[in-house]
Amino acid sequence: MEAPTADRIELCRLAVEGLPPGAGRQYYGELAVRLGEGAPLRITLDARPEVVAVQDGPDYARVVLNTEPPLTLRIRSFEDELLIDAIERSPCVVCTEEERFIRETEKANRAKRDANVKEITTVGVVGLGLMGHGIAQISAAAGFPTVGVDLNSDVLANGQKAIETSVAKLNSRKASKSPDFDAPAATEETLARLSYASTVDAVAQCDLIVEAIVEDAAIKEKFYADLGERAKPGAIFASNTSSLAVAPMAAASQRPDRFVGLHYFNPVQLMKLCEVVQTPEVDESVVELVDGWARLTGKITVRCKDTPGFIVNRLLVPNLAAAIAMAERGDAAIQDIDAAMCLGAGHPMGPLQLADYVGLDTCLSILQGWCAQYPDEPAFFVPPSLTAKVREGKLGRKSGEGYYVWGDGPASTKPSGVSGL
Repeated sequence: MEAPTADRIELCRLAVEGLPPGAGRQYYGELAVRLGEGAPLRITLDARPEVVAVQDGPDYARVVLNTEPPLTLRIRSFEDELLIDAIERSPCVVCTEEERFIRETEKANRAKRDANVKEITTVGVVGLGLMGHGIAQISAAAGFPTVGVDLNSDVLANGQKAIETSVAKLNSRKASKSPDFDAPAATEETLARLSYASTVDAVAQCDLIVEAIVEDAAIKEKFYADLGERAKPGAIFASNTSSLAVAPMAAASQRPDRFVGLHYFNPVQLMKLCEVVQTPEVDESVVELVDGWARLTGKITVRCKDTPGFIVNRLLVPNLAAAIAMAERGDAAIQDIDAAMCLGAGHPMGPLQLADYVGLDTCLSILQGWCAQYPDEPAFFVPPSLTAKVREGKLGRKSGEGYYVWGDGPASTKPSGVSGL
């Protein structure tokens, strides 16, 4: 039999030390050889080739193999087979059946990781309400094909209309500052990247799926349990929750290693901040990927652990509650508290006015949830007047009255008077 030429198969190293004898043991591993100037050839130890030549050394042997690629090897026993180590130093493993099972499991896990999303090219947004339609809009505007989903047909239609109006308005503003900017063309391009559906299956093949549904822990966890079954393996999930713990949702999804919090601020199209929230279970590469995607949508990102309210709301909401409590105690009038924080602390809006702007029902819901979950945290409490106003339907700007009177309701930019406690 004619030996292969050097330009076909290079010499491999043969380990000869540390091989335990004993019947029933098998040797497994992976290695690579280089065929001349060609690409490396992957080899698994699954079959026995014919050995043409061996050159022994003090702790290795050089072997020339007579076989055409792909080459497959299995070493069945110490006595009658060769344990081959590659020129490229790929480790060759001596193992029992139990150890082989562990290694094959690890190999399967590596294959699973290789199937995971390494680049975000398509985005799904579930929930096209106040926050969701804004997230879908900035995703499409940044160049990503985006699917917007809402199970409620009215919310879906309103979300689509809001996106179309907002995109045209923002591009018109750009055109007013830059005469060369083609607003109609830019609007058309952005809207062309958007599609809409009323079923979650429409986002199943997206690389990143952002949830912006109702702020209710039980509803969100049920949603993620279902989404985990529907979405493609490797897809990344992100919740836009502003106050709920991320970890329970991640656990419900059955993929906590690919789950982050992605908290935008209202209005999403204009507010520059995005909080990226990470649990102990999430893969760091996923955090990096989502953080990078958020920056591509024009946001400045900050990161934090899965702590109540993350950064902004964890500091803000207790501050709002403390300001309301100060007014309840009669320490200062509502308008004086707000004026002091604007002029003394440089805040653009006082805490009670901001509470009205956010929505008193939203503030109440956040505080009640935190109080239930963290009863020993003194910063978490519910001011009595907040509960009373929500009960009376005085929800702030959106209802026309809260701690202030808002003459034009949701259209108001400034209050027209003080409502009081």
